[in-house]
Amino acid sequence: MIYSSAPTLWERLHSKPLFARVPVSLPQDILSFLEAVNEQTDYQLHFARPSDEVLTSFTNALAKLSAIEGETLNTNTLGFVWLMGLESGYHIEPIAYPNGDVMGSVVFLAADRIDQTALLLAILDTGFEPVMRSSSHKRASEVVEAVLQRIDSHYLGLAPFLEISTHGGDLSFAVEGLLASANSHQDNAVTWMNLSTALFSLGQRDLGLSIQSQALQMSRHYTLQCCEHSTGPVILLLMADGDLAENTPLDCLLDSGPCRIEVFYSTVDQPLPVDGVAFDVLMVGLSDTHKNRPILKAIEKSLVNFDRPVINRPQFIPNVERVKASELLQQVDGLLMPPTHEVARSVLTQFVASATGSALVGDCELPFIVRPVGSHAGRSLEKIVSREDLSGYLAEVADDSFYVSRFIDYSNSDGLYSKMRVALVDGVPYPSHLAISEHWMIHYLNAGMYESAAKRECERAFFENFHEFAARHQHALSAIYERCGLDYICIDCAETPDGQLLVFEVDHAMVVHAKDPLELFPYKQRYMKNVRVAFERFVKGLKP
Repeated sequence: MIYSSAPTLWERLHSKPLFARVPVSLPQDILSFLEAVNEQTDYQLHFARPSDEVLTSFTNALAKLSAIEGETLNTNTLGFVWLMGLESGYHIEPIAYPNGDVMGSVVFLAADRIDQTALLLAILDTGFEPVMRSSSHKRASEVVEAVLQRIDSHYLGLAPFLEISTHGGDLSFAVEGLLASANSHQDNAVTWMNLSTALFSLGQRDLGLSIQSQALQMSRHYTLQCCEHSTGPVILLLMADGDLAENTPLDCLLDSGPCRIEVFYSTVDQPLPVDGVAFDVLMVGLSDTHKNRPILKAIEKSLVNFDRPVINRPQFIPNVERVKASELLQQVDGLLMPPTHEVARSVLTQFVASATGSALVGDCELPFIVRPVGSHAGRSLEKIVSREDLSGYLAEVADDSFYVSRFIDYSNSDGLYSKMRVALVDGVPYPSHLAISEHWMIHYLNAGMYESAAKRECERAFFENFHEFAARHQHALSAIYERCGLDYICIDCAETPDGQLLVFEVDHAMVVHAKDPLELFPYKQRYMKNVRVAFERFVKGLKP
């Protein structure tokens, strides 16, 4: 799997006819992939421009395909790339958005094979399954088997599906098993809820929402055990209907720990359960969205004179909204978070039409970052350096309102970008991950961390020396905790060349987990356990 740092490039390429889906220059995500393959295998793959003879053979081969064969290629193929050293003749590799949703596949073709017809027919016969496999797939298969054994009796949460994904497993196989079980147990809300989570993990958002709605019609309460025999505190986690970005993925943090999580999906009419659910601590897990704000208000009213501890009180959740967070975190020594502005599409189109000036709104001038309001995980997030860039962006993205903010170049002296995720538990910082990329927009899955031992070594050093990072930014981290008002919050950030803490986002719904393959990330378990134990200790120490 290649996690693209520039998904719009592939989207634009996919809009072209098949014969024209050839990138003019090789995208950085493809270069990083080839570098990793050459480093870890006996392959020596190199980009090559195909000869006129090969291109003619390729074009003729496309023309000879049947309508069904052509449609199969058209639907699944984002682009074609020719390589030298590809002894198998071809290779298919999925391309995913930064959040893991699969866009399609890139097809690598041997530049020294004249008969391209035979290669295309072989590709169609393969069925767009990636050929190169990781040793961690065995673990993924074990998790899939465990999921299928428990789908009807246990609400599973996100954690097992995340583990399947991080180990390179086949989530579609788990979905097939869940579908079969759901059809056999149509009145089992747990099965339907597990199926919706699996579909979200696979990127099938609309179908996942439909299945989730069906489950919630049967039950709004689900029990999630973080381990086989939960003996610790019971947390009532309030959530809202929606996809994986909608709520705090608490089960990923507390997986294998002693806590039990009682999940309740709140509504305006019923913000808290009324059926006598037993719990020790309540935690508000809903994200701040326009849809959720009335629910958060209803929860806030319901918690007046509440007799048990509350983690992340609802009145403070809106503090993580991008515009609000950037307002709260101004005027803090050593902390840099450029103001975020919400603008209408018309403001952007007027800026494109204007002939002069680089300022869009406030301090936001070229170059700036733009993303649709409500988008997550890098979807339609772009850096705009010119009016031409913005015009092309608006032609591709149809949303009506956008977030914009000034772009800050945070590259290191070696030209690489490093992004850290830090979890604050009761104000105390803990490292969650560090990702390094050649591209400014970093998501852990697209940064090449799974492919590069050198990058993982940098992450290990970050964990081991985190106390130094925390000391350097103690004032900034304390300000984030105090101004946001949340007991548990995560920060995506970086260090600028002049030593400031550059904050990209603060949120309580980020994923913190220990589900990466042990053979690649042996150093992570200890540090992820530290976060989990800190959270458990915090919960146990709470008083009404």
